[in-house]
Amino acid sequence: MVIIQDENLKNEETHLFINNSFRDGSLRTSGIDIDALLPPVSRFSSAGAGRAEKKKKSYRKTWRILR
Repeated sequence: MVIIQDENLKNEETHLFINNSFRDGSLRTSGIDIDALLPPVSRFSSAGAGRAEKKKKSYRKTWRILR
């Protein structure tokens, strides 16, 4: 999937998340589901500051797949 490469997401977790979203008919926005897709980033480094933005961007791209 292009989203996995573009956003450097975890392959297996992303496939599971998208398959579950199709199965459930919805995209979970709460909890740790989408956090599990993101690569590990220290929350204390400068890269950690972009984690929230990366999470939003990944969510938007995933939503486009499900529409």
